[in-house]
Amino acid sequence: MTIDRQAIYTEALRRAGSRKVTLTEEREPRRLLDDVWDSGGVKRCLEEGLWQFALRTRQLTFDPSVTPDFGHQRAFQKPDDFVKTAGIWIDEFLRSPLVDYEEEGGFWFTSIETIYVKYVSDDAAYGFDFSKWPQSFFEYVGGYFALQIHPKIKNSTAKYEELQKDVRALKNDALSKDAMEQPAQFPPTGSWGLARLGRRAFTRRDGGSRHRLIG
Repeated sequence: MTIDRQAIYTEALRRAGSRKVTLTEEREPRRLLDDVWDSGGVKRCLEEGLWQFALRTRQLTFDPSVTPDFGHQRAFQKPDDFVKTAGIWIDEFLRSPLVDYEEEGGFWFTSIETIYVKYVSDDAAYGFDFSKWPQSFFEYVGGYFALQIHPKIKNSTAKYEELQKDVRALKNDALSKDAMEQPAQFPPTGSWGLARLGRRAFTRRDGGSRHRLIG
């Protein structure tokens, strides 16, 4: 099945207990779905997880036109396609997490000149690339749209309380399946471990530790 705006609307109406509508029909269900779409309905679903298909990593340099009054003196503007932070690092291999920073408004503030950020993106090549959506995420989005329009749908065959439960289950299922797609991660080695490993620790792309998995 091809996933697109029409498919999302069809899935939403099916779950909301209403008949199918096309994008060109001047019917109330379509206008209700348009309202959810235009108000950021898909982005709202993207905010609910660190979806693998929507993750983007970028190198950012600080904005010299922004001078904070106090605290960290370098500001990094969030990208236009930013949805949710997955992590910030000080190196291009994403081995050393940046922990000393503040997130406020449309900026990250810290004291270094370059950062590497992984985030959920709603860019057309990431979160809004429907071809990358897993079936579970598509069904969750359809359920979310259905839940938003249900109170205004006339002659619905679905019960709101049951729909709420279904959407929670769809969300949890999508998150669970997405988590299974994530690669194994290894914690960075501490200073004591680095001293024992010597130079070998700095030649390992995972930071030198393969003793304990995380994530």
